[in-house]
Parts: sequence; structure tokens; C-alpha cells
Amino acid sequence: MGFTDVDPFVLSLTQSTGMITSVALGTAGIPIATASNNAVKAFHAFGFPDRKTGLRSLGLLLSFALLALLSLIWARI
Repeated sequence: MGFTDVDPFVLSLTQSTGMITSVALGTAGIPIATASNNAVKAFHAFGFPDRKTGLRSLGLLLSFALLALLSLIWARI
């Protein structure tokens, strides 16, 4: 998911949730898709700018990815 935009995936997932896929699967798929998208963008952003900006971008985007995955754990409790 990380190499392309996440919006088409999320839209197709929300349209099929309840008919083709379960609501639980649809609910879990969106944070997973956004987390993988942010992780790939983090490494992409690390490679292009100067070292300081790249490290800040890497840390921030990986933090967003981790928060998205933590929301899955929080939702299961």
C-alpha cells in the first residue's frame, strides 16, 4: 500500500464493508493501510532531504505509523 495513495484502498474497503467483508476486517484494514503508507513515506522522506530534516521526517512518520497500529490494539481491549 505504501507506494501509492491510500485513499482508493480506503474507499473501496468502506464500500465493500458489510457486504463482501466483515465490519471488523474493514475497521482493521484502514489503520493497517495508513500505517504501511506512513512507514514507506518515512523511508522515502529520509532519503531525499538533508540528514537533519530526513531524521525528523523519519521519526515523525514512523510515530504516526505506530500510533495507527496501536489503535488496533486499543480497539481490541
